[in-house]
Amino acid sequence: GVRGLECYYREDSGDGKALADQIVEALGSEEEIDNRGTRTANFRVLCKTDMPAVLVEMGFLSNYAERRDLMDAGYQDELVAELADGIVKGLEGV
Repeated sequence: GVRGLECYYREDSGDGKALADQIVEALGSEEEIDNRGTRTANFRVLCKTDMPAVLVEMGFLSNYAERRDLMDAGYQDELVAELADGIVKGLEGV
């Protein structure tokens, strides 16, 4: 039953948090996306960099309905557009 968007950042990265917040805000405006918010994590991809970094989980393949949506080209286009908007807005503030 788990579904939705999650955006992770490194706990000690203020810029990472700001970027994650902007991405979640942009993607959260899309009605079809369940917004699970931002979370901190010590994932290698977040810790082994000197720049603001986030990891965006766009959905859960273990959820049948979400897996079906993620395979739809139109839904993918919507996600990409909102993600790009969030990244641009987030980088403007960094």
